[in-house]
Amino acid sequence: MLVRLKVLVLLIVTGFSAILIRTFNLQVLPRPKLASWVQQQFQTKLKIQSSRSEIVDLRGRHLALSVEAFSLYADPWLVQDKKQLAFKIAPILNEKPSVILRKLKERSQYRFVWIKRFCTEQEYTVINKLQLPGLGFIKEFKREYPNRNLFDDLIGEVNSDGLAISGIELWLDRRAGNAQQWQTIAKDAKGRPLDLSDLLIQEILSEKRLQLTIDLDIQHYFNQKLGDSIQRFNAQ
Repeated sequence: MLVRLKVLVLLIVTGFSAILIRTFNLQVLPRPKLASWVQQQFQTKLKIQSSRSEIVDLRGRHLALSVEAFSLYADPWLVQDKKQLAFKIAPILNEKPSVILRKLKERSQYRFVWIKRFCTEQEYTVINKLQLPGLGFIKEFKREYPNRNLFDDLIGEVNSDGLAISGIELWLDRRAGNAQQWQTIAKDAKGRPLDLSDLLIQEILSEKRLQLTIDLDIQHYFNQKLGDSIQRFNAQ
């Protein structure tokens, strides 16, 4: 009887010791795999468009600049009725409900999907007031060209993802890198992004500006005279 009792006590002590060692292992000793798992569970990375360098003429007038805009995203897991949501926001965004519904369904296994990049101020105001579950906004920077008709080919443009397509914009990307950035965003225990609406954007090139030797007034005068000559002589 005494032997059995000793064996039982020994087993209990051994079990508790194993638990204590395992607890110490998990709580105190560094574990890269566990840290990596925690980071994936509570953080996510998102590529967004940051501010680009300003492009100005000889007198400092804007030819290209970045302005703040809000982009609409959705968490498909939090949208209970995807069809109803699509039909509710489609008229506001001037989009077909089928297009929005397809985005929600195609990426339903993910926690993040873009609904519309760079919404207008009215779209942002109306949808933000609705407070629809599963929808949210992220602040980005939209590229604008105040004098596009004069310098379309020269300045070039960027696409909705912030990648330069042509012109000086493309030259800037090759020289200084594009203005896309990966942002680390905290998530809650259910994987939902936290505080996306207050996301701080790091402005890579916001302190720089590229000044050209072109004069806006001279270029406008030249284009006007060239247009008159084309019309006068019926030029091809």
